[in-house]
Amino acid sequence: MVDINFNVNDFRVKSVDLNNISNVNKWLHQNKFEVNDLWSSFISYYITDGEIFLAIERLDGSIVGILRGTIEDEKKIFITCYILEENCSNDNIKHDIFECLIDYINESGISEIFIGISDDDFISRQFWKDKGFTQLRRIKSYFSFENTSRDLLILTK
Repeated sequence: MVDINFNVNDFRVKSVDLNNISNVNKWLHQNKFEVNDLWSSFISYYITDGEIFLAIERLDGSIVGILRGTIEDEKKIFITCYILEENCSNDNIKHDIFECLIDYINESGISEIFIGISDDDFISRQFWKDKGFTQLRRIKSYFSFENTSRDLLILTK
């Protein structure tokens, strides 16, 4: 587990812990995100070095998003999930939070960034493209949703 805590604009970005995991779970359910293995995933994150699981909150404590990832080989970060509520997901807010995270972890020597997204997530693809990310690799049929498979795109900058 990597401990992260910083403020950006009117938001606080902090590591998920035992004090706020139930709020994250509630937020995921309210926003209809798939959370089948949240608790086992949380326990794995909590005891594993290099795992990142962040809650993005308004300063009043209400959760508006999450970010999941892994730091590998002390030089690479792989972001697997970055979700903000629609009313908070304009490019400026999303960009500012991401840039502050990168600044925060660059202090520890991270030099490579990888992003994993579904090939049908056109909004995220455009967001990352606008930030200078390009496709490095495609993994066929990585995701399976309701009898439909989707490819995983790995982007890098």
